[in-house]
Amino acid sequence: MSLINLCAPDFDVSSRWQNFLIYVAFATWAWLINVFGVKIIPGLELLGSLSTALGFVAFTVALLAVSPKASAESVFKTINNDTGYSSNSFAVFLGLYNSMTTLMALDGPTHLAEELPSPKRIMPRILIITIVSQAVLGVAWIIVLGFSIGDLQSIIHTSTGVPVIELVRQATRNDAAAIIFCLILIINNGTSAVASATTVSRQGYAFARDGGLFWNKKLCEISPKFQLPLWSIHLPYLLTVLIGLVYLFSSAAFNAIVGSQAVFMISSCGSPALIMLLTGRRLLPHSPRWDLGRFAYPICVVAVGYSLLVLSVAFIPQSSPVTSLNMNYTVLIVGVFLIIMALTWIFVGRKVFQPPSKDPEVYILDSQELPGSNCAVQIIVDGSPNKDQKML
Repeated sequence: MSLINLCAPDFDVSSRWQNFLIYVAFATWAWLINVFGVKIIPGLELLGSLSTALGFVAFTVALLAVSPKASAESVFKTINNDTGYSSNSFAVFLGLYNSMTTLMALDGPTHLAEELPSPKRIMPRILIITIVSQAVLGVAWIIVLGFSIGDLQSIIHTSTGVPVIELVRQATRNDAAAIIFCLILIINNGTSAVASATTVSRQGYAFARDGGLFWNKKLCEISPKFQLPLWSIHLPYLLTVLIGLVYLFSSAAFNAIVGSQAVFMISSCGSPALIMLLTGRRLLPHSPRWDLGRFAYPICVVAVGYSLLVLSVAFIPQSSPVTSLNMNYTVLIVGVFLIIMALTWIFVGRKVFQPPSKDPEVYILDSQELPGSNCAVQIIVDGSPNKDQKML
């Protein structure tokens, strides 16, 4: 939509049904690739990584070279409070909510662990490299953008609907540069959609295999033709489209669903650290290769504290005065899901769920022990897939 607006400035990017169609197009693209084009996924992800890396270098250099520079005081000290709340400190506090989105996909590689050789060795390395590199590049990019901001209000209220695209256009004083930047974002979002569909399907497959979902047998069933858990690919796609339909009728409800996703994501990251603090490592297999030693407990304390802080932000309305239109309904969505999960666990889950073995040598031994008899057998010894393992 922003790309069209850059080429035709009179085009309105606020049309809900048009945004919905773009949304469905991205979801459908990801679904098609994961079903019919699984062999090209590595190439697509490489394309996304290269376009992001090259775009970062090119636009960092361009913005530093040609943009009018803001003062250091405006970048590091000035607070632009458009929330409606009187306290600037509270506005900064609310800003933590938007920063949560940068953490959304950090756990993505873990859902593909069963398809990696020696995951015990490789997976922690992937996570550390991803987090450290993205933190360094992210901070550098934010600082560059901060010094490149010109007319802040026109950037916020841009006709493109994407402030960073307007920032690039103003900083470079070149529509072509903004169009190229927009294309990079489209490539990045397209490949990210494919990767998200892949990881969520494997996550659903593995969880269903352990008896943790509804329709476990169907969701962990491997298609003889495609050798893929097709129902674990189809169901997220259908749910994605249904959530998009909510946006057509209520942006507040849609934002509440997105907000609840952030809440559950932060909870899933903070809860292991909390369990670690309460029980120690006695529930975990010993792993000297990635032992944090004396730093483990301080890191867990910080993780739990940050999680609680961000969770409190997620339920606060982002602007004041609060109305029915800008009210944050995330707490309602989270509450409904918590009730559903609790009832499901009480009446079904505790009877059928079989968590992975705590034995560090063998994680899954026999498909006959699994809730779904048609599930693929996964045998992992010492963190490495057995040669007879069926890889997805």
